[in-house]
Amino acid sequence: MKKNYTCICLAACLFMSLMLSAQAEVVANTGLLNPVGVTIKDNDLFISSVGNMSIQRKDLTDTSTTATTEFLPNLSFGVYLMIQGNDLYIPMLANDKVVKIDVTNPTAVLTDVATNIIQPAGIAFRNNEMYVTSRNQSKIVKVDLSQSNPIPVDVITQIPGTLVDAVVFKGDELYFTHSGSVSKINVTDPTPTIEEVLVDVGALHIVFDGDIMYVSQSGTNTVSRVDTSQSTPIPFTFLTLPQTPWGMVLDDNNLYIAEQTGSRVVRFDLTTLGVDEASARKFTYYPNPTKDYVHIAGLAQNTSYALTDQHGREIMKGKLASVDKLDLSTVANGVYFLKLNNYEVKKIIKY
Repeated sequence: MKKNYTCICLAACLFMSLMLSAQAEVVANTGLLNPVGVTIKDNDLFISSVGNMSIQRKDLTDTSTTATTEFLPNLSFGVYLMIQGNDLYIPMLANDKVVKIDVTNPTAVLTDVATNIIQPAGIAFRNNEMYVTSRNQSKIVKVDLSQSNPIPVDVITQIPGTLVDAVVFKGDELYFTHSGSVSKINVTDPTPTIEEVLVDVGALHIVFDGDIMYVSQSGTNTVSRVDTSQSTPIPFTFLTLPQTPWGMVLDDNNLYIAEQTGSRVVRFDLTTLGVDEASARKFTYYPNPTKDYVHIAGLAQNTSYALTDQHGREIMKGKLASVDKLDLSTVANGVYFLKLNNYEVKKIIKY
């Protein structure tokens, strides 16, 4: 009988996460109060600082200070920001509209892009269309930007949960966060069907780097990586922050993260993840299912591992050599999860 191990995988992965030693660097804090959204244009980092109702700017070339300057004052809860061309798009959650401003023009003023979107929070672009989450309406709408007076059109409604927040494209697939989960739809489908990706992981915001999805998570104050090319995507926690991470933006190899309750923005260099991840992804293991031993081959170096049961309880841990075997002869029959270097999780069945 076929079983669904998705929830089991997620729970196990969250329990078995081993934090990396790499640290995030503070790039902005002075002048911020409850930042939730971040985006980058050239060397300028724009931050939605909802606590003082403003958009702040940080010159990233100025490494002598972490202070920000006020770019736009008196904005009532702009949430997840987005740069398109020279324009900064701002969802005004309290004003039921999306506005924009040319950040390269010192005399530019805010202009309305789309109105009558109830509590807009997240924005994503595809061709001439802007997709917007309607936070408390359990739906996503789209706006044709080629029109002079665009009218929002429903894309998907009745999204499970109460809060629909971030939204981002990966090809034709539109990923979005809702009440701590991550789901997706294919926008080329005339009647899109919601497909669950991650369930109840505290997801707030997501960004993509190829197939890798980065997820900021409330509750655990963590940021995870998810390989969406896998049939069962699993979050690997690689960064724990002191305060709640919200909006993120990826610029080259740098991941910028707004810590909402910490009133700061930090930067994490993703290149620090490369060596261990490459080692973990090259290994093979057999047989599976197994009665006693699992043989390991292909690791480039001694590699840390942890084995947990389906409830997330750690059964054993240690290091594996490039050619090694894992003795499961004394382990009870059941389903287990083998994790290497915080990246790869493999399901092992003992019988």
